[in-house]
Amino acid sequence: MRLRPARPDDLPRLLALHVASWRANYRGILPDAFLARRVEAVLAARWTPARLEQDRVRLLEDEDGALAGFVVCEMRPAGPFVDNLHIAPERTGQGLGAALLGGLAAELRAEGHDRLSLEVLAENHRARRFYARLGGVEGPERDAVLWDGTPVRECEVVWTSLDRLAEKPDAGTNAA
Repeated sequence: MRLRPARPDDLPRLLALHVASWRANYRGILPDAFLARRVEAVLAARWTPARLEQDRVRLLEDEDGALAGFVVCEMRPAGPFVDNLHIAPERTGQGLGAALLGGLAAELRAEGHDRLSLEVLAENHRARRFYARLGGVEGPERDAVLWDGTPVRECEVVWTSLDRLAEKPDAGTNAA
């Protein structure tokens, strides 16, 4: 596995994995009509070359160059914020999410950051358990709205130290 910054030519693969992940992981959480017909257009509007310039996008490729997962980190006033973390549906459960977050945390820690946060859908219990196993601390649930106006419940997850997260198993990744 290889962890590297995303490039503009990666945008179609990033979009395809993002859509596949939403359809696999948010079924029963987000409306079926949205996932079947609108999710691709909504996500495509977010995957632009400008996004790769303004946000930290890291992807994880296997030895054959297939995209296994990605993480997107925005720099916000409160500190680094994980906007997206997605693994190819057929690759879940292999430690790749921990490898992506661990690689990002190590990078951020080397730059002097010691905090990381994200928001998770309240009904995404699998992701919530995953973040808790990695040491993330949840805040209270709250009402929110996705970019397209879909109402959801979410909660913030925060790591106030990146030490533990940065030391997670790397699942065979090499930073590039």
